[in-house]
Order: sequence, then C-alpha cells, then structure tokens
Amino acid sequence: MPEDGTGYVFIVGSPRSGTTYLAEVLARHPDIAFLYEPYFLWEFHSGNGSDDRRTVADLTGRARSYIRREFALFHAKSGRRLLLEKTPENAFKIPLMRAVFPAAKFLHLVRDGRDCVISINREWRRRSRIVRDRDFQGFWKSAAAMLGRQPFWRNRLQAIWFELSNVGMPPTTVPLNKAKWKGNVGWGPRFPGWEGALAAHSVPVFNALQWKHSVESVLAEFELIPTNQCMEIRYEALLSTPDPTLEAILSFMGAPVQAGLAHDLQPAKHPEWPSHFTAEQIAEIHMTIGPLLTSLGYPTIASEAHRAGT
Repeated sequence: MPEDGTGYVFIVGSPRSGTTYLAEVLARHPDIAFLYEPYFLWEFHSGNGSDDRRTVADLTGRARSYIRREFALFHAKSGRRLLLEKTPENAFKIPLMRAVFPAAKFLHLVRDGRDCVISINREWRRRSRIVRDRDFQGFWKSAAAMLGRQPFWRNRLQAIWFELSNVGMPPTTVPLNKAKWKGNVGWGPRFPGWEGALAAHSVPVFNALQWKHSVESVLAEFELIPTNQCMEIRYEALLSTPDPTLEAILSFMGAPVQAGLAHDLQPAKHPEWPSHFTAEQIAEIHMTIGPLLTSLGYPTIASEAHRAGT
C-alpha cells in the first residue's frame, strides 16, 4: 500500500459536530474502513504534551514510520479500499498529518457552534459527576465503550498501553484524563492556551472556546491544502439533504455512490441551547463565538433566541 496516504480521508472538526455519526454512516459503504480516534497512534512518541497542537517540528522519523506502519496494518486488516479516520484533536494536528500522509484528503464537518457547546458541556458534566460520585461503574462503562469501537485487539491494547504510560495507574485518571488536564476533569481538545482560558472562564464558555479554536484551526489549515484534497460540508446539510450530501462526499473520497447509507437518519431537533443555558451564559457564549458563527453563515445567538421566544 502507498505510504503517502493515498486512499486515506480524515474527518476533522470540533468535537460533537457529528463527525462520529458521519464516519459511521460512511463506514457502511463496502469500500470504506473506519479507524476510530487513534490518538494513541498519533501521540505514541510524543505523549499527551501540554496541549493538542502538533506541528512538523514534533514529527520524528521514528514517529512517521510508526504511524504509517500502524495505519497500513489497520488498512490491510480491514480488507477495504479506502480508510476513514476521525479524532477531534486532529483539528490541531493537520500540519503533522500532512507531513506523514501528503496525499491524504481532509473533510471538515461544520456544525452550529451552539449545538456543539451543549453536547461538549454535557459530556464534561458527565465526567465530573463520575469523579464526584466515585462512580466506578460509569468509569468502566466509558472505558469499555472507547475500546469497543476498536475492531482489532491490536488497537485496543495500544490504547490501553498509551493511557497507562501517559496518565498512570489510578483508575479515575485513565479515561477521564485528569493527568492530561493538570488534575482537572476535562474532555475534548486542548487548544493552545487552554489552561489559562479554563482558569479565566466558566466551563460553558470554555467549551465554546473549544469549538471556536477547533474550527478556526481547520479553516486556517485548509487555506494551505490543495482544493482537491479538502472539502467542507455542514452537519445541517447532512441532516436535511442526506443523499446529495453523501453523494458529494463519496465522490470526493473516490468511492462509488451507495444508496441507503443514511437510512436511520433522525430529523433535526429544535435548538436546545435557549433552554439549556442561562441568559447570562448565552450572552457570554455569544461574545465568544458570535463573530465566527456569523462568518460561517449561522444566525446570531440573539436572533435565534428571539425566534425561539426566550
């Protein structure tokens, strides 16, 4: 198999923007294999680091060889022609990824930041609750769910080894990433400067910053990628017009059209954010991500709140 990443497509974007759902839908295609969040491969030689940004300067020859070998092994074992991967932290690793796989393609899935913030915040609070209540059942359930998404034992063992090597043995630190988050309970990408931002802002505003920095990082990198190797789509388009959206994605990937991939697609729900956050939190989130929402063509938070009658 070519080492330059020919046939590889990476879905990038903010956490909770629908990247997992899109990848799972595309993986129903007989030509496409899905490698779920192999952070343990990308970071095997660099560890957790102080944040999730990785550049070409962080890439050693040994790391490049390791990543290429492990991706090629997964690709071969899958028996499929194309390989699809998604990891939220990859929004900050595109320069390194392109240095490893220069022929790979990148698919940016963009979703309304307010919906992403709600989902990020829920996961953050869920993990906080597990630690607060010493919920070991919830802990093991989280760990099992993560490992269960890896179809091959080799990758499951690699994930376990990475966690034990980088965050230590105490059971509440492994899937909840307390060591990675400097003793805090956290989830999602750690953008450059995250530690000061977390200390200065409420958790919902920090979650909004996670969306903002993830999207802005990808948009900046897409300016440097040849147009035939990158594509942007909207999650809302996937929900409202799934067939033509998936057809365009498959064409971009180099896969034949396959009908019925999104047979279980659920219609879009009414926006939850007006009732999920307080008026003060909504105002803070608006100040944080409003300009980016507007530049992406989403209605402002103020106009949405007025429409929703809040």
